[in-house]
Amino acid sequence: MPHFYEHINILVMPTDACNMDCVYCFHTTHQSGIDFMSIETVKQILDITTPFYKRVNLIWHGGEPLLLGLDFYKEVVRLQKLASCKITNSVQSNLTLMTPELAKFFADNNFNVSGSFDGVINAKTRGHDNEIMTGRQFVIESGKRCGVIMVVSNLNINHLIESYRFFKEIDVNFSLNLYLDQEDNKKDYLQLNENTAIIKLIELFDYWANDINGNIHISYFKNILDFILFRKKGLCTYTSCMGRWIGIRYNGEIGPCNRYFPAEYSYGNVYDYSSIGDAFESAGFMNLLSKAIIRREKCKACEIYHFCNGGCNNTAMNENGIENNEGLSCRILVSLYKHINDFINNALSSKSQNNSINPLLKKMLNDSIKEKA
Repeated sequence: MPHFYEHINILVMPTDACNMDCVYCFHTTHQSGIDFMSIETVKQILDITTPFYKRVNLIWHGGEPLLLGLDFYKEVVRLQKLASCKITNSVQSNLTLMTPELAKFFADNNFNVSGSFDGVINAKTRGHDNEIMTGRQFVIESGKRCGVIMVVSNLNINHLIESYRFFKEIDVNFSLNLYLDQEDNKKDYLQLNENTAIIKLIELFDYWANDINGNIHISYFKNILDFILFRKKGLCTYTSCMGRWIGIRYNGEIGPCNRYFPAEYSYGNVYDYSSIGDAFESAGFMNLLSKAIIRREKCKACEIYHFCNGGCNNTAMNENGIENNEGLSCRILVSLYKHINDFINNALSSKSQNNSINPLLKKMLNDSIKEKA
């Protein structure tokens, strides 16, 4: 029963159902149905995890997790209070079903809530602009922040700076997820062009970095900056997720994360185990691990390997295969990382005390200097 770490991150998908139909969704291609996770399955998840870790981080995902309703999450919290370790909760939602009552419950019980919104072209990719922003406002009124994920595709790659201005105006931190084609569901009209993506992402970074009135973070950049300045990493994409992250569907099926993987990478079912550690000895886990190791060996010669550690298994699977590197996302990241690293080196060597840069970035630079001193 191996437990490699003191904590575990669990992406819980309590339903495959969703009340939206986003053009790029990776979920509905392979999962469908209206079944919901039972409280018995929630209890089983807690029973096989909480006795073995100091902290269990639950990320409620989907589908749309708010379809389960307030009573479900009240029972979830009741069960969690019986656990023997610390538990944290986050909800990734489309926010259209958020209510003041739900928002207050999540705030009172320390749930972090985030949403999705595709900037100035959201109406073309997700729709429901007003419902999403209303739901987000309920979260804000409960006293919590509510960041969003923006999927970057060919539809909005030329509108990144406009979208930054929009998010800045409403004071919301946002992250960038590059659109990823699934192997059997390619949508050419969404696919990013490598050169265009690199140019536009660098333009956005430079615009943000030189915005002397900047008040929001862009997480995609902040993850790179945190590593360059502080050698800190937290995102699963740039660390080995194996043994740290799992995904659990409504029926208890366990997989590497919330994204689609074929059955050959299944870790089994929560009802198969008395300890989640046994899932890390499953045939599916070992199959994925062995292929990920092959890819990472190939990646070690790359100049940013120390940052990304070979990247995401699911991204690799959909671009060049789990055993291979140098897919589109990889090539974009290498170029962007180099640009940001050069920018930081120039800023740190500047004698002007960086008065003409984003105050959030300036604080990060000053904190780095103090830490090294």
